Formats: sequence, structure tokens, C-alpha cells
Amino acid sequence: MAIHGPFEAYDFMASRTGHDVRWPKVKGSQFAKAQTAMLAAMDGRVSIEDARACFGLALKEAQLTQ
Repeated sequence: MAIHGPFEAYDFMASRTGHDVRWPKVKGSQFAKAQTAMLAAMDGRVSIEDARACFGLALKEAQLTQ
């Protein structure tokens, strides 16, 4: 599965996409930070790199990484 950019990441976190993997119902603190970072990246307040790092931590927290 590939996610390209903050919009797709935000959409995936909201489980509105057609991906085979869905975000767990229980969401942790990294999830909230990553969602905020994705929104901020979409309007240029946060760099793509910082948003990507937050998303990576949220994926790890949700045990969605290999």
C-alpha cells in the first residue's frame, strides 16, 4: 500500500479510502498529532517531512507497520 501526500494520509486515517487496511477503532495520542500535522501540511503550516514523521509514529502506534 502506498500513500502519496498528506491528503491521502488524512483520508486513510479517517478510513474513508478503499485501502485493504483500515485504521484501528482505538486511536492513540500519535493519531491525533498526525491528523493535526496532515491538516497543517495541506495548508503549508507544517513541512511534508514533519507530517510524514508524525504519520510514521501514528502507524507504529497503531501497529500498522511491518
